[in-house]
Amino acid sequence: MSLLRFAPLRRAGLVLGLLLAGAYVTIALLGPNGVKALQRQQQELEQLQEENADLVKLRDELKHTAGALESDPEMQELITREKLGKAKKGEVVIKVDVPKEDASQEKDKPE
Repeated sequence: MSLLRFAPLRRAGLVLGLLLAGAYVTIALLGPNGVKALQRQQQELEQLQEENADLVKLRDELKHTAGALESDPEMQELITREKLGKAKKGEVVIKVDVPKEDASQEKDKPE
């Protein structure tokens, strides 16, 4: 007989527990740290991985260039002549000045 008295309370407790668990899951999935936040973090991770790959490629290119500058006399001569604006006999140096952008135009550019 005592089990019958507690059956409605048990049922109400079970329903209340299920409702609370459902509310928690809903808030966890849709809240600030939910699925959308996870998607944003995954996109950010992909972007950072791409940037990292680009930087690794640039680093390798710079290492190659630095190695060539240290060991290749022709490359050293070429860079020196470019910096000083000098030419070998029979070569012609052409200097082109690229106009700088106006400061007011730079402010109007979107970032």
